[in-house]
Amino acid sequence: MLLAGRTAVNTHEGGVARAGLLYTAPTLGSTAAERYLALSIATARERLYVTNAYFAPDDNFMALLMRAARRGVDVRLLVGGPLTDVRTAQLAAQARYDSLLSAGAHIYEYQPSTLHAKTFVIDGVWASIGTMNFDNRSLAFNDESNLLVLDDGFGRTVREMFLDDLTRSREVTLEQFRRRPRKDRILEWGASRAARIL
Repeated sequence: MLLAGRTAVNTHEGGVARAGLLYTAPTLGSTAAERYLALSIATARERLYVTNAYFAPDDNFMALLMRAARRGVDVRLLVGGPLTDVRTAQLAAQARYDSLLSAGAHIYEYQPSTLHAKTFVIDGVWASIGTMNFDNRSLAFNDESNLLVLDDGFGRTVREMFLDDLTRSREVTLEQFRRRPRKDRILEWGASRAARIL
């Protein structure tokens, strides 16, 4: 991966260092979207910031995210809050909170409105903005497009936007999350069973 052992990625005159479009279509087996996410998470060294409207990672991606947090990567996930437009997807995400928080990841729920952003920024230099959610529907079933950029300046801009959005979000703590009502746990369990088709 391009990030391993890097010190800086300098912007070329009049543009970014590297950029490309990741377009994915429905397919069987491993998808380009899955490979992009897996490589990005696995190569993160310092920071992994994800904004995602419909966050429902499968077990393999959960393992990658938890492994990143445990090796000292600052993993922060910004997901939909109380004004989500797809409550089932939010419940499926919440079914994953305990494991992620226990591994050291930080989770924030966006408060002012429905969240529809889909951004990733890794180590402040590898970033993407596009249509791809962190769920099976986006990764395997949908047509999706993401702009991928390897550039310090662009990465810094996406990171600053992410941090600004956190000022309008509520951090979910493990202690607080574990005090949620039993009915929420049951709803989360049910939503998690349907996560593959969300």
